Amino acid sequence: MLRKQSIIGLITLATVTAPFLSSPFLNANPNQHSEPRKAPDSPPDRIMDSDPGLSSEEIQDARQKAALDFFHDHWERASRFDASIADNYHPEALIHTLRTDASGDQKKMELSGARWKALMPAIMEAARQRGDVQKLAQVDVRETENGFRISAERYSELKCYTDKNYYMVVAFDEGRFYIVEEFMQTVGENLCESNRN
Repeated sequence: MLRKQSIIGLITLATVTAPFLSSPFLNANPNQHSEPRKAPDSPPDRIMDSDPGLSSEEIQDARQKAALDFFHDHWERASRFDASIADNYHPEALIHTLRTDASGDQKKMELSGARWKALMPAIMEAARQRGDVQKLAQVDVRETENGFRISAERYSELKCYTDKNYYMVVAFDEGRFYIVEEFMQTVGENLCESNRN
């Protein structure tokens, strides 16, 4: 299991579905989630530990590449509204969002990984129906004591809004990566019309 200190205080973003965090979907039963499945293309365990056959720089590069591969696969599947991405979240992860409405008022919300997993099928279906596709730019990865912090600019085609503060923290546990922290900012107002004026 993940070390307790790597989980405590983790707060996280919720990939493509933050607009629904204030929706009735939050009334779903948090216990209705499937057990995480092991990713078939998980990086080898030896990359996550010291390997006498690799230099420290090679180990770090391999770790970062593995974390980025996980990140890009997660978002590629999210763009197809694949609800199985719920398996990427550790049950003890925390999903944090900051939502700003048209008046400038802000609302913070927090969900556990287990609760987010339970909501994912309904959230993905709602996102698919709305055509809520998001694109990433300026992706950056850094290794931290808790895992790998991957930041990016997240653009919503539905609302013409760029979240410049998005990040995800992933950690390696039991032969695969899990999301243990995620943060995103969203807006209640659709900016597409105002941007055209």
